[in-house]
Amino acid sequence: PAALDRMLRERAQRLAAALPKLEALRGTVHEHAGVSLFEGSDGFRHLWEKVFRSGVKEYRIMTSGVGLLEFVREPYLVERIIAERIRREIRSRQLIVDSPTARKIVEKDREELRESRLLPKSVALPATVIIFGSEVAFITTRRENTMVLIASGETAISLRTLFDLLWAVSGSGA
Repeated sequence: PAALDRMLRERAQRLAAALPKLEALRGTVHEHAGVSLFEGSDGFRHLWEKVFRSGVKEYRIMTSGVGLLEFVREPYLVERIIAERIRREIRSRQLIVDSPTARKIVEKDREELRESRLLPKSVALPATVIIFGSEVAFITTRRENTMVLIASGETAISLRTLFDLLWAVSGSGA
């Protein structure tokens, strides 16, 4: 008990010494802006929980379709996420690079509460981008194994605007 007490007192002293520096940093941190990094299947689940908890009724997604499926080691995760999205009645608009895999995904649009538009086969989208509320998520391929979530209303507005411009010129789905 004495060693534990000493250790806690030392940590309290170090915290007290660091407080002025932490207070100085406080002015540079914005509550509604930030970057979070996630990895692996657990990170993938956590990212989607953020989407579900955000309260949005629609999100936008840009994907090759293949890159996202390659990231997820357990394909059932995608099925569980789609099922949860349907249960919560969250719709999505998707820009997806034309491929046989993409066309199979697009065939299920109506039942999966999604509207898709195909992008030319020549478009390179190795990372998936999800725009929801005031946040934007980037999901890389399994090779990089990283997801980045940016909580920034301005970034979300910019990417939503770009998405909407691409949507307008992309025509309809399959």
